[in-house]
Amino acid sequence: MREKRCAGLVLFAALSATALGQGTPEGPNQDDLGDPVPPGVRARFGTLRLRHDRDVASLAFSPDGKTFASTGSDGEIRLWDVATGKELRRSRRRRGAFLSVAFPPDGKWLAAGTNDGVAQVSLETLQESWSETGHVFWTNDVACSPDGKTILSWGKGHDGPGVVRLFDASSGKMLWEQNEATPGFAAFSPDSKTIAVGIDKERVSLRDAATGKETSKIACTGGDAVFSALAYSKDGKTIAAWGRGRAHVRFLDVPGKKERKKVACKPGDGMECAAFSPDLASVAFGKDRLVLADLEKGAAPRTLAETSGPDSLVQALAFSPDSKVVLAGRASPVTKGSARIHAFVVATGAEAIPLGSREPAVGLAFSHDGKLLAVLRQDEIDVRDLGMKTTRRKLAGKHLSQVAFSPDGKTIAASSRERVLSWGEGDEKPRESPAHPGFHVVAFSLAKNLVAVEDDKLELALIDLASGKELCRAGASPAKGAIFQFSPDGSLLVCAASAKPIRATETATGKTAREVQNESEVLCLAVSPDGKTLGYAVKKDANSHPVQIADLETWSAKKALAVPSTIGVAALAFSPDSKTLAQGSSRTAFLFEVP
Repeated sequence: MREKRCAGLVLFAALSATALGQGTPEGPNQDDLGDPVPPGVRARFGTLRLRHDRDVASLAFSPDGKTFASTGSDGEIRLWDVATGKELRRSRRRRGAFLSVAFPPDGKWLAAGTNDGVAQVSLETLQESWSETGHVFWTNDVACSPDGKTILSWGKGHDGPGVVRLFDASSGKMLWEQNEATPGFAAFSPDSKTIAVGIDKERVSLRDAATGKETSKIACTGGDAVFSALAYSKDGKTIAAWGRGRAHVRFLDVPGKKERKKVACKPGDGMECAAFSPDLASVAFGKDRLVLADLEKGAAPRTLAETSGPDSLVQALAFSPDSKVVLAGRASPVTKGSARIHAFVVATGAEAIPLGSREPAVGLAFSHDGKLLAVLRQDEIDVRDLGMKTTRRKLAGKHLSQVAFSPDGKTIAASSRERVLSWGEGDEKPRESPAHPGFHVVAFSLAKNLVAVEDDKLELALIDLASGKELCRAGASPAKGAIFQFSPDGSLLVCAASAKPIRATETATGKTAREVQNESEVLCLAVSPDGKTLGYAVKKDANSHPVQIADLETWSAKKALAVPSTIGVAALAFSPDSKTLAQGSSRTAFLFEVP
């Protein structure tokens, strides 16, 4: 948590009116991809493409692979363009929510599981052509038969047993219903005549699609969880099955009614979800990372992507019809609008929809001439030319948390746990400052060549950046997770913590210079380039995050700014002329005139 909060001190520092422009009277301002930003926002760093407001719950490719649909715990269903990642349309039910989605073979409509039943949804409007209600589930998944004539739904009830139902796709009429203790995943056979349902400790039940009656079953050895992913081979002779209890892929012989082969996928143990490629050559697992196993070659599973932060959980997966791309939908329990959908090339792990990075920036910094913007992520610094909107260079590091340009603009530096890394104009690899074992960097100043470090006992020290020599002790940190920021000239180290006074320490002596009284949780802070103003965001309650402005010369509060968002303030930064304050979250940034 500390690295993220410290890094937030410089987030959206780039949003000065001079560098980013004011837009034109002819239309709204736009982000780098040409999408309009919200009213009153001058600019947005990043993109809202391929994002849900809340956890991504279900994903499905269209049969032609050109679009895909998604649902989230925000209750919405959305349709996306695969080539650009642009949202085509979205819909929310008047009452209730969409929970899951599936395409029929002709791709002309959508089947959707809802919180009270099943619906057929028009692709043109995303409105319901028909809906069957009256049955409430905790979960409700759907699948379309290969002949496009029926829709299967399954889920677990609030208080009673689970249930499996089949509906006529044209009319919405329920054809049959079967109660189950705990239904797992279900899948149609290629000829639409049989339905496989995972039930009771990794046992697969084969049902007559016309009646719902069980015709046979396939038992598996050593099962400890209900199957939560099933897929038929194209010839209908094999079923691939996966249960989340242990990450094993089981190949089931349908004619022989027995388990034919079991493939262990140890890196997938404890994963939350899985999906099989249509050709059954690959299986993808997701949790805190996305893992892919080659089922044909039997090679060791490989990680396609690592995830981190509050939205790290991968909980929805889907393969493209050609098996070359896998979609991964992530959870976002904290910040509205930041639940991401990623598309990865199966062969290489590269992003299949090239939108540029959609990972949150943990820091931004302008060069002093305003021409370059350094965008910091956890393991990368992207140095961008603002005029051309192109990347000048990319710098790789590990566990990066802050970024800054030197006053002459020739050096870029970033903190990395117990060190500061710096790159000159021609450097590909960073120069490292002396390490400080037992300490970690909480702030640094290139103006004074200073590093502020903190140990596990919350003791602070000021270190010379070049030599690593300790200059002085700066007392104790007011609390674990406190936020630190040097003043632009490096003469003061400002520190803020929850329900503690905001304290400024003189870097020359290590003595406390001034304090501003504060009784709230401080989310982030920033010192103006002219050294006269302090901005800091506080959390009054879940929906109130006012930004306070204080005079650094008198250390008196001047005014509170009402933030036009109920989403937590992630960062504050002043424009180079100190006249404008930028407030940012993971979605947008707002600019205020400093009173």
